[in-house]
Amino acid sequence: MKKIKLLNMKIRNFKGFKEFELKVDGQNTNVTGDNATGKTTLYDAFLWCLFNKDSKDSAKFAWKPLDKNNNEIHHLETEVVLELLIDNEEIEFSRMNKEKWTKKRGSNTETFEGHDSTYRIDGIKQTQAKFKKRIEEIIDEETFKQITNVYYIAETMASKDRRKMLFNLVDELTDLEVIESKKELSPLISILGKHSIEDKRQLVMEERRNINKDLDNIPNRIDEVDRSINPDLTDENKSTLETKKVALSQKIAAAEEELANQKNGTHLTNLRSDLQVKVAESEESKINYQIKQKEKISGLQTGKQQVYEQAMNANEAVENEEKALRNLKEELSSEEKYLQRIAADKDVLRNKFFIVQSESFPEFDEHKKTCSLCNQELPVSEQSKIEQRYLEEKEAFNLDKASRLERINEEGKELAHEEDAHHELITELKSKIADTSKLESLIKVRDDLKGQHEAIKEQISSMEKNSVFFSETTTAKKLADEISKIKQEIISIQENNEQVLQVQKESISQLKSERNTVNESLNDYVFAEKQEARKAELIQEEKLLATRFGELDQQLFLLDEFTRTKVNLLTSKINARFEFVNFKLFEEQINGGLKEICEVTVNGIPYSTGLNNAARINAGLDIINTLTKVKEVSAPIFVDNAESINELIKMNTQMITLSVSKDKQLKVEVIK
Repeated sequence: MKKIKLLNMKIRNFKGFKEFELKVDGQNTNVTGDNATGKTTLYDAFLWCLFNKDSKDSAKFAWKPLDKNNNEIHHLETEVVLELLIDNEEIEFSRMNKEKWTKKRGSNTETFEGHDSTYRIDGIKQTQAKFKKRIEEIIDEETFKQITNVYYIAETMASKDRRKMLFNLVDELTDLEVIESKKELSPLISILGKHSIEDKRQLVMEERRNINKDLDNIPNRIDEVDRSINPDLTDENKSTLETKKVALSQKIAAAEEELANQKNGTHLTNLRSDLQVKVAESEESKINYQIKQKEKISGLQTGKQQVYEQAMNANEAVENEEKALRNLKEELSSEEKYLQRIAADKDVLRNKFFIVQSESFPEFDEHKKTCSLCNQELPVSEQSKIEQRYLEEKEAFNLDKASRLERINEEGKELAHEEDAHHELITELKSKIADTSKLESLIKVRDDLKGQHEAIKEQISSMEKNSVFFSETTTAKKLADEISKIKQEIISIQENNEQVLQVQKESISQLKSERNTVNESLNDYVFAEKQEARKAELIQEEKLLATRFGELDQQLFLLDEFTRTKVNLLTSKINARFEFVNFKLFEEQINGGLKEICEVTVNGIPYSTGLNNAARINAGLDIINTLTKVKEVSAPIFVDNAESINELIKMNTQMITLSVSKDKQLKVEVIK
């Protein structure tokens, strides 16, 4: 099993701590103190260093120190250093945040622009990605929260995630294993087919809803059919109407035959045939004339479209080049601003160097060789010890000063290298921006194509204005004259018998009107027959749907019983993994269905409503005990509000308890 222990934690400018060191050497530790002395802050700092979150699993929390008016204190460095023992290997993780302030050109006021984070592993600076990856190699964030926070799984974790975690603790049951465990479920084998339980439930519920909707609508549809049928329709009336329709049709056929005989004469028939030929010839000539006119300008239209597309492509190329130049200018502006920030950082570093360089260790105080009470000189051996201690302190001061100066020099070199690199990039960007030859070439190509497009448009417009309508051509006028002469001759012949024909037409129209009235009455019978057939279909459909609804209810009952059986089996398996807690994974609904839940219980009492704080803590520890065994990893457990419990369950991992006491400052007791 992988074991993670906390050896030491140093906190600087984090929440209420200005400077604090929690040295526990991998041992169980009791931390006590009055309210607001920083007990919970210890766990917040621990998690912030590793995962940038607090004990409530939030990344958005106030980690900066506050002044007496509860305002953030600026220009501070916030740092947490963790010394961990991981499988007997010591590893140090640290995270440091500092504010970024810049002065804009022409302004004397600094502007806050966020934070810079520095990550280190064993003192070596790392990128955020490498820092996270190294932690992930040891333990993932979710597992860490589960095995270090007694309240996380039962309170913070979402119910669905808690269920998923629990199911991962036991072997999954197959659908067949669940069905075979209870003989009443055997019909499910044929019901499921190729579907899973959840897919089949979804299909059954959807079909059930649709059938229920249809069953609700069918009575209204049957009533609507009944109301649409005319109650006065009888078979006797239908027979009379059909006989009358046959008689009227015979009269109409005879009258139309007589009218046709009166209209048709040999010469008149030939004239009508000639008229049709001439009209067709005129239409064909018109179409051919229009085709020829279009052919004259079709070539120009094709050329115009091609030039237009080329001009659009050329214009897009110009816009792309202009956009590229704008992007270069924006990048240049960004680089110049960044250089200004580097220059400001160098000034700060230079001032820091001069301050450290000016520091000096005080000269030896000869008065320390005499007794402060009687002013007599101390023994020689005591004086020698005092002088030796002074020399050691002076040497330690000088070594620390040299080390700090060296770190400042290294940071200065890094800034200088970075400044040189950005100067080179700015020079390159300015060179690219100054070269506009490509843009000028693209603009010339675009403008030339636009000119060609306008020239073709003018040529087409000129041709369209000068075109002649077909009706004004010699051919059209000749055909129109011939058609007019034929029409005049036909009119002359028809005028002689027009009055006789008109009487015959009126008689036929009257007969057809009477037959239409009879047809409308007969249509009522046809409609009534269709509606009766539709009514029978609806009654049969209602019976089939009711039968199918009952079948689906039975299937749904079996699916619910399957879920109830499976959850009972899984619940027993899961609860067997724990000594102190049980989990309730579903509850019965009023309608007989099941609702998925995930409630922690102790002796049947729900965690969320009935447990006292002591039981809550031991419940969380019991869960952690199981998880550390399953996941084969342990880590320091922070137990907040530990004053509420007299006896914690036995744990095989490092425990850090946080308890309320009357101490005005935190008191740390390491339990060997």
